[in-house]
Amino acid sequence: MDKEGLGKKPYLYTAAAPSEIVRKISKNIQEKLNDLIMVDRRIESKELKIPFVPVKIVVDEKYRD
Repeated sequence: MDKEGLGKKPYLYTAAAPSEIVRKISKNIQEKLNDLIMVDRRIESKELKIPFVPVKIVVDEKYRD
């Protein structure tokens, strides 16, 4: 591959499946929502009921191409 003219930091990109992108983003959102719930409970001095059921985001494989 000729890298001349690509600049100092050339990047090569590959395609990613939309479902994989959604999975990666949903994990991050899921963690942040669970952290927010924990902070909210502590601020309101509410006791967490055991077992605490965290937020879970599921990407349905049924609609996969």
